[in-house]
Amino acid sequence: TLSIGINPAARGITQLPAYFWLSGYRGGTLTGQGNDGGYTINVRATPVSYQWSFGDGSSLTTSGPGAAYPAISPVSHTYTLRSDRSPQAVNGNYLVGVTVAFDTQYQLVGPGGDSPWVDFASRNLPGLSGTGSASYPVHEVITDLTAGSSG
Repeated sequence: TLSIGINPAARGITQLPAYFWLSGYRGGTLTGQGNDGGYTINVRATPVSYQWSFGDGSSLTTSGPGAAYPAISPVSHTYTLRSDRSPQAVNGNYLVGVTVAFDTQYQLVGPGGDSPWVDFASRNLPGLSGTGSASYPVHEVITDLTAGSSG
């Protein structure tokens, strides 16, 4: 499960950009290892794309996880409708999501030696993926100009 960082954090404001990133994961290759029947199975997964959905029907595909505040993240979205008025919102908030697709490979190490790294796709196996989501309220600011009184 992935965590999403958002700025502004407490709530978004319509017509102003909100910035998003993966929190706690910088986008590097993940590795793992398991054992079965005298063999060690090494797995490595390298991220290839990040599919962002912003809860209002908009989406964005990036090649990186975004950048944490105070940097200006390349993953941004400007909402045009406050979340409590959107038919796409869930309980008055937009559901922001991200799915990371990984190029996944494995290697067997055992009595006969090490096998070469094998891509999952070459064996018709689906690559690994990871997902994360965050509930994000978006408000709007309305200017109210009133005529001053003289007197």
